[in-house]
Amino acid sequence: MNIFKILASGDGKIREPSISAFLAYLLDPKKDHGLGDSLILRILNQLVSNNEASKLADLKNITGYIQNLYPNPKYDIEVFLEQAFVIEGKSKQIVDIVILLFENSLAGKESYVKLKLEKSNEKKLKHIFLIENKIKDNSSSEEQLKSQFKAALSTLSELNLTNENIKNIISFIYISPQGDNSKNAYGKLIESQAGISSIHLAWQQDGTEDSIEGISILSMIKEILKDESIGNHDAINEQTKFLLKSFANFVENDFQSEIEEEFEGKSQKLIYNRFEELLNNHKEIFSLEIWDIVKQFQSEVSEKYSDQIDMRYTPNHIISVFTRNFEKKMFSITRRSKNTFVVQIIYKNFQLSDEKRKELEKYLSLNNLSYRVEERLYEIQPSESLKQNVSKVFDYFISII
Repeated sequence: MNIFKILASGDGKIREPSISAFLAYLLDPKKDHGLGDSLILRILNQLVSNNEASKLADLKNITGYIQNLYPNPKYDIEVFLEQAFVIEGKSKQIVDIVILLFENSLAGKESYVKLKLEKSNEKKLKHIFLIENKIKDNSSSEEQLKSQFKAALSTLSELNLTNENIKNIISFIYISPQGDNSKNAYGKLIESQAGISSIHLAWQQDGTEDSIEGISILSMIKEILKDESIGNHDAINEQTKFLLKSFANFVENDFQSEIEEEFEGKSQKLIYNRFEELLNNHKEIFSLEIWDIVKQFQSEVSEKYSDQIDMRYTPNHIISVFTRNFEKKMFSITRRSKNTFVVQIIYKNFQLSDEKRKELEKYLSLNNLSYRVEERLYEIQPSESLKQNVSKVFDYFISII
């Protein structure tokens, strides 16, 4: 039994916010998982070895590694999930995980009791770690990373710190799958913020020569489990070990649910370039009513925009619409059940302004289309209104991009 695959099977996926929440739980040494600071230390040691970060260098011991951040009377760690940063006049930017490292003003051999009782003791902010998490390569966005970092710098400037001081106490940790999109997004951020302390970690390595620098989150988790089994790590309770093993398997399978694994095993990731091939080979996946809607959409859109778009067809994403030569995905009709589908509008690939997004949201609301906003797309939920307006929704979206 894998609890992550089971939970993902409701609609066929576990979304990034849930993965970020579990990762934040594992990174917080104060939580009840029993890992202490094992995982956060492994990540920070990769960060330190990858950067000449002056504010982190004094955390290292004589072996060159950071050790014993928690429990340690000298330091305090606070882990926060989905924190907003903002530049005045612009929309807020949400960072998945923010970790604050404080240094107690009473240092040396002071006892925990004295630190708790000493009223004059104040915690001093020593370092801030911004962690952005992606579980799909195509969800990485250069503009999102830049906007998040700039917003964080702007917010921190309110603490009366200079840009130089801010950059000394801030580090950026980007966790994503292997993939060109993720690498390019991270690379562009680093180009725009020269000298920042940062690292790009993969969820799992693919073994190629151009693999992302450093070891992966998956290998760190496996290393913790191995160390515990041979006595090199404090005993971890059975519940946590079960969760870690399940999560490691979930990562290894690219965060797929049991439904997705079974489906991909049967379909072999079938991709069709002709709609008729999909229809002839997979008639059973939709009711006649839904097939009629999908066929009408395919016919109308392919004829109307023949010189602007390309289409691809799979048994899960029934119709995926791309800009010419499959350059950017813009729209998809995605199967939920035999009688339902959702529509996904991939707005991030076109960097819609806040004003354009408000126009789109107003259009959807006026047409009684309920939707969910994710980090790179609008997902329009199943309804009678959606069945009647699929082509019109596409027409409107292509008119504003």
